[in-house]
Formats: sequence, C-alpha cells, structure tokens
Amino acid sequence: MTTMISQVEQTLFRTQELVLRRFRGLAGLLRGKDPNEVHILEGVTESEMAATLDILEARWFQGSPDFNFNQWKGALWVATLWNFEMLRDLSIRKIEDMKPPPLEILPLAKKCNVTRLFSMAYIDLCMRSTPITAEEGELLGYRRFADLVSIRESRKRQPCSECRNWSISITCVSCVESARETVGVAIMKLPVTPAVGITE
Repeated sequence: MTTMISQVEQTLFRTQELVLRRFRGLAGLLRGKDPNEVHILEGVTESEMAATLDILEARWFQGSPDFNFNQWKGALWVATLWNFEMLRDLSIRKIEDMKPPPLEILPLAKKCNVTRLFSMAYIDLCMRSTPITAEEGELLGYRRFADLVSIRESRKRQPCSECRNWSISITCVSCVESARETVGVAIMKLPVTPAVGITE
C-alpha cells in the first residue's frame, strides 16, 4: 500500500495514499505525484492535521474512540478546507454531542460555516438564565446580538401553562420544551449569510 509524505508547518506525516485521496480538495495536488516526494500542505496547523489523521486511522470497529473537542474542531476545519464531507458531518455531530459553550462554538461555526453550530450556540444563549456577555456579544456582532436579545425577551412575555412561572424553570418539562420550540422557530427565521458557500 502506497505511503505518501506530507509536510504541515515543520512536521512530516507519513500517510496512506488512500487516506489523503478521500479529501477531494487534495485530489489535484496528489495526482501523478511521486510517493517519495514531500507534499507541502498549507492552511492547517500541525495539531489539526495530527488530530485528523488520528481520527481517520482510529480503530472504530472496537468502539467509538474518545477524542476531545479540540481534536474534533481540528478535524472539522481540515475536512471543510479539503472537502471531505463524511468527516465533516461526523465532526459536526460529535461537537454537537459535546455541547461546548457559545464562546467555543461561534468562532468555529463562522470559520467552517456550519449553520447547525450557529443554531446550537444561539439556542444556548437564548435559553439560559444568565445574560449574554460582552465577549459573546462581540463575537455575535451588533445585529445578531440585538436579534438574540429580542428572542430572549419574547419568551418571557407569558407564564408557563404548567408551572405558571414567568421565567423558565429547568425542573418544568413544559417550560423547557416550550422555550426550546419558541427559540428554535425564532432562530430559524434569522437570516444566515454563508461565509464560504458551505451550509448544513
């Protein structure tokens, strides 16, 4: 099986050719190349490349490997940049399962243009009891910050039909489900401007 050598930053990676060819964005670069030639890959960091290869080369048949948020974040960017749809979708699903905070999600959603991650962060910001912070507001931008503040205010205008609270009670199933539905519908109506032409 052919092994190819690629260089990312100052690190050399020896990788099976079939693994690299799964990235459609690398197909042209690798076509007709000498396997012994070093291929310089740009746009990713050494840690992002290492995380991506660890995920691709893991023994998934033995169970789901335990990769952390930073590893999935790196794999998502590499898969987005070099067009590997299956890895991109897997990375998004794993990140969704981890439920990282909005401060972690918003820059990643913007960089990789993942509407689902934007929505997850927006729902978190609208559902929680604590206000949106200045740092989160800076990431959101003025217009989106105003949109989310409006959604947060709208869900407080009527009491819960079950517990009668005006604020969301995390112990009331009706409160949580109703709020999520209201917030989800409102967020779906927000305009989305794709950053790189890829949407989820």
